[in-house]
Amino acid sequence: MPVFSIGGESISPRYNAITAVPSGSYTWKLGQLKNVRFFAEFGIPDDKAHEGSVSLFADGKPFLEYSAAYITGMETIEVPFERIEELRIVLEGNAVLWDVGYRRMQHWWE
Repeated sequence: MPVFSIGGESISPRYNAITAVPSGSYTWKLGQLKNVRFFAEFGIPDDKAHEGSVSLFADGKPFLEYSAAYITGMETIEVPFERIEELRIVLEGNAVLWDVGYRRMQHWWE
């Protein structure tokens, strides 16, 4: 797992890390999940040129996009979905996404 710094803070991903290299597009076929929360961290490493973007699509429709102009440090994404079948992430330039995942939302008594 790569280690990098963003805003002077050392980042060591716990689960995964994805970049525009070797592929800038990643797709997960999830079936028909209900009540799901998607989460990830992203940013542009300090030792790279401040260029790139992160785009997220749910079932083919864009729901989140950040370009380098809006990426000022380490950012957190946490998005709830009532229902989702497919999630696609498109990275460009030097943007890095890490600790990407999803989990079913539950009440505390479940």
